[in-house]
Amino acid sequence: LSMEAKRLHKLEVEISRKVSMTSVVSSIDKSYIGVDTLRVAKLGVDYLSEAPKPVSKGKLNIGFLGNLNYEPNFHAVLELIEIVNNARQLGIELKCNIAGKIDPSKINSMCVQSDVCFLGFVENKRQFLSSLDIFVAPLVSGSGMQNKILEAMEVDTPVLTTRIGVSDINAKNDFEIFIRDKEQFVDFLMSAYLKKISIEN
Repeated sequence: LSMEAKRLHKLEVEISRKVSMTSVVSSIDKSYIGVDTLRVAKLGVDYLSEAPKPVSKGKLNIGFLGNLNYEPNFHAVLELIEIVNNARQLGIELKCNIAGKIDPSKINSMCVQSDVCFLGFVENKRQFLSSLDIFVAPLVSGSGMQNKILEAMEVDTPVLTTRIGVSDINAKNDFEIFIRDKEQFVDFLMSAYLKKISIEN
């Protein structure tokens, strides 16, 4: 993986120097490639105002969305499964839905419990994201703008992610987004679960 990253970086630099202008989607990518002709064209999402979504009942409903054949997303899902397992041991009742393309053989290689469901490709991302209590993205690798996080924020679904996940998104921690080290995710979910129980009771 390290060799592939170096090969791609070299290719990105070569191509960027051969053309008059190149666009990337984050200032992090621009700094990494390091070519003066690069311009940042930031991603965005269409904000469609809707009525506030109802609070779901029962288990804490968390999820993740992304192309799971992309290694950073796949590793994030492995982290998420471990988080779910640890949360269950502490008595947190939750269900975890994971959406996105994935090679079925990869699912078979994971230790997946009954409260983790792989949905595959979903036609309506907005509907999926808005169905979640929390969008959980424990990204530990990768770079650039994470459009899936912007899309979750757009439908008013709280986002729990790492500093790598928030990347170049200019969002205020604990106000517009929740940024934690992955070791803190279970504690965060416990607090969210207890708050949900108190609201329902």
